[in-house]
Amino acid sequence: MQNCRFLEMHAVDGCNLACDSCAHFANYLSGGILDPADAEPQMAAWSSKLFPFFFNLFGGEPCLNPDLVTMVELALQYWPNSVRQVMSNGVLLNSMPGLKTSLASTGTNLVVTRHAIDDPIDYATLKTFADYGVKTTLLCADGNPPPDGFTGIVKTKRWTKRYDDVDGKPVPISGGDLSQSWLHCPCRGFIQLRNGMLYKCPTVAYLPAVQAELGELDSGWNPVLSYNPLPSSCTDGELSAFLAEGEISACSACSLNPLPSTASPTKR
Repeated sequence: MQNCRFLEMHAVDGCNLACDSCAHFANYLSGGILDPADAEPQMAAWSSKLFPFFFNLFGGEPCLNPDLVTMVELALQYWPNSVRQVMSNGVLLNSMPGLKTSLASTGTNLVVTRHAIDDPIDYATLKTFADYGVKTTLLCADGNPPPDGFTGIVKTKRWTKRYDDVDGKPVPISGGDLSQSWLHCPCRGFIQLRNGMLYKCPTVAYLPAVQAELGELDSGWNPVLSYNPLPSSCTDGELSAFLAEGEISACSACSLNPLPSTASPTKR
């Protein structure tokens, strides 16, 4: 069994909001709802190999997956000793029957992102999660605190733009210097579990789905699109090498100095 700090899995690729700072490209993707029947063998295959200190059910917006409660229960089954979290934008929490009870009973945390003052978060519902005993954290961009009465944990988060948009498609802000891109990478250490394989970061994990949905992308993404993920059939040595790996050729598509994101998310 080997350790990592973060392991993340998309419950759904699409999102109800479009944020220009989305490292998971959910502002371009739609659908991609993960069936628990597909998720379970992926979790089972890695649970004996990899122990994440944090296991995050992510997206996109996970509350778009009608089977999110089942996903929460599977995470408990396969990584009972990890800090398990559902990462949400907080808008659709009221649409998930049983989620609050499931999070509380499984000891799963709720983390909600607040990008701007006018984020359409359902604070009344969010407060009920915190009051119910669910450990609830709000990640706020600088200067965007929650309204009075929020009873959860508040932390400051700096969101950054990792790419530009040209004609409705992402275009890389190329850095070129691999070591510097890796040094400044906001996604360093956030391993993704997708299609039964491990991906070094969200960029290499989800950009292929963007190209499948939108068509051919800017050639600057080629090092990202040629990335080879790690299958669950890997040896212990291959997993060790994956976890210890620093910069890779795909880092050339990432900015040396990610710009702060100032745009408010828009509804989709």
